[in-house]
Amino acid sequence: QKKILSYSTTYFDTHLNSMYKAHHNGRLNRYKVRHRTYVDSGISFLEIKRKNNKGRTIKNRIATKKNFTAFDPDAQLFLRNNCPFSTSDLQPAIRNQFHRITLVSKSFDERCTIDFNINFQHKDQEVSLDHLAIIELKTNGSRATSALKSLLSTMGIKKSGFSKYCFGRALTDENLKNNAFKPRIRQLTKTLMSCHV
Repeated sequence: QKKILSYSTTYFDTHLNSMYKAHHNGRLNRYKVRHRTYVDSGISFLEIKRKNNKGRTIKNRIATKKNFTAFDPDAQLFLRNNCPFSTSDLQPAIRNQFHRITLVSKSFDERCTIDFNINFQHKDQEVSLDHLAIIELKTNGSRATSALKSLLSTMGIKKSGFSKYCFGRALTDENLKNNAFKPRIRQLTKTLMSCHV
């Protein structure tokens, strides 16, 4: 079984970049629409992620063909039932590839994903974050402590939000408003520059 898996994702947004702007402006009840392929297995899904007004993220998805080029009737119905955007509203906004390692505790009450080799393409722009790793830690409600969380804290690694979609767009499209992301982009740039020293 492979321990490092490859992912390829296309994010969709409206002509007015409504989903990007909603995230940038900190709105709740916001959405992301993406088509993700698990490259090694060839399995693909159309996914809708919604962050509700309580800050909880809800994800729905349906299986699709790997070569997803248009919204078929099933995809159109899925969008109508799960988000306020229709297929006529949406267009590809950015493409993203990365590798992922998933770690699960022996008691199955903690899961960690590590994403790296992150790459974005938007029109003729391409950005690779070769020295960046995104660590996401999820625990169930019954787990009081986390050895991994404590270790990361000891290493000076602090919790920080990171949306691949929003940062990818901010880094590849200079015409997009990105004021809310600038402090984190500067921090990211500083961190990546230190990797080359």
